[in-house]
Amino acid sequence: MCGGTHAQQASAPQSSTAPIEIVAFGASQTAGKGVSSNEAFPARLEALLKQDGFNVTVANQGVSGDTVADMVRRMSSALPATTRVVVFQPGSNDCGRRHASSEADFRDGIDAALTFMQSHHFSVLTLDSDCHEGVLEDETNKFGFAYYGKLAHGLGDMRQADGQHLTPEGYQKLAERLLPSVESLLKATP
Repeated sequence: MCGGTHAQQASAPQSSTAPIEIVAFGASQTAGKGVSSNEAFPARLEALLKQDGFNVTVANQGVSGDTVADMVRRMSSALPATTRVVVFQPGSNDCGRRHASSEADFRDGIDAALTFMQSHHFSVLTLDSDCHEGVLEDETNKFGFAYYGKLAHGLGDMRQADGQHLTPEGYQKLAERLLPSVESLLKATP
């Protein structure tokens, strides 16, 4: 918990020379498959946060094709101890044709990932990729983290030709939708 003075400072534009570190951690929707790195949602989110006066960096730790098990294996290198906020996008590959994870394995992977994040005192916002209905929301609530909902809800007309990944406009819209939740986490984080 943070005191009133720090919370007031966190709600104002950040003046510290060291930026607050945010990590977008996930699979191809995080990586921005099919678009340039500056068009992916992490880059767009960083630009919006800076426009609102936050001194932040948003690292893109999205890897196309990653399953939750893959993410758990790379967490210690992808999420440095200096991270304050994690935007976590698991699942799309766990329910795909190449990697059909059971619901139990998926839940175990999410549990392991969120346990790691909790043990490092990160603030977390999870983005649901619609894999094993309800599992990510249940696990997010169990850990007391913030749940955004379905990543691409309402963005169906902003998908690339593959029918899955978002267009540059879709990633911009996603960043705009994530902005209030991420700003709330920043204001509440010491």
